[in-house]
Amino acid sequence: MTSAPYAGRITAVRRWAARTRAGAAALLVAVGGCAAAPAAGPATPAFPPLPDPVTACTSQLVHWAGEELRDADRGYDYQEMGLDSQQNDALAAIVAAARKQGPSVVDGMARDACARLAAQPPSSPWGY
Repeated sequence: MTSAPYAGRITAVRRWAARTRAGAAALLVAVGGCAAAPAAGPATPAFPPLPDPVTACTSQLVHWAGEELRDADRGYDYQEMGLDSQQNDALAAIVAAARKQGPSVVDGMARDACARLAAQPPSSPWGY
């Protein structure tokens, strides 16, 4: 008679185990379907390709020239703007010319300055 109080609990445990096994089997089938081989197709790179150095430099100089021409001085130094010293010198020349000749000269001057800078070897092994 000592097993009678546990009989209900044992039956409940057996039902839970049966449901758990059935649930585990269903989960394995579902996960197994996810593990199928991926469809063949062109592999896309994880990151987009980097722009060429002249394009990246031109974008930076055009952006910061526009900021300076709008007198939006945020107190950044050239390193906080992501420029090296040569790009900063080019930026100063571009802004000075744009103040005299108008903002239409910015794009062309920035592209020319960046092409010239890209053709020069870096002034140090670290690129600055």
